[in-house]
Amino acid sequence: MAQPDKRDRHLIVEEASDAETQPTYQDNVVITVSALATRTITVTIKVRDHNEDLEEITPLEFFITSTATGAAGTVTAVDSHSSTTGTEVEEILAEAHYKVLTDVSGDYVVTLTEASTVSSYVAVMYMGRLFMSSILVFT
Repeated sequence: MAQPDKRDRHLIVEEASDAETQPTYQDNVVITVSALATRTITVTIKVRDHNEDLEEITPLEFFITSTATGAAGTVTAVDSHSSTTGTEVEEILAEAHYKVLTDVSGDYVVTLTEASTVSSYVAVMYMGRLFMSSILVFT
């Protein structure tokens, strides 16, 4: 009797003859961090599909963390946040972890405010992957 195929069928990807058609994940989420202005930093999260701008509303999660790797147990709150593009669906942990929807062009923009001197990162969870921002330095 043949053994069943135990591979996750969702992870099987056909090989393509052209390397450009292969999925790449490093550019699926682009996180841009503004310069500090009056204790506030604006973070823009741009969701992409195979290195092309996405043109649909997309669900994702993001959280504020004290480590560059988003290690477990390092979620840290900021004093306040304000979404300027996209929609906040749920605040999972006060001022620290959110479920959101991008706008129709795949953008989510949030302004973070922190009165303390602290360094943080934004971690974005999308399609089972974790994407990290550059450092946010509140001074």
